[in-house]
Amino acid sequence: MPFFFYVLHIPLIHLLALFTAMATVDDYSFMWSNLPPWMWPDGYGFGLPVVYAVWVFVIALLYWPCKWFAGVKQRHPHAALSYL
Repeated sequence: MPFFFYVLHIPLIHLLALFTAMATVDDYSFMWSNLPPWMWPDGYGFGLPVVYAVWVFVIALLYWPCKWFAGVKQRHPHAALSYL
């Protein structure tokens, strides 16, 4: 189950970061480069309280797919599902 959560949360967080960049800065092309954080444009990002709120949101949002997948694994004990 932890790997299933891991596989889901990485693209979700990256998508949220992209939406954040689109909403807060004019040129969000830095999202596709390998710039260090100190070279990111001014105005991108949020403070720690917002980061914690997003963390709680991601956990709550991914609870339901993980719960669904736990049921799938329980109903279908296929060996390939044990890897997720």
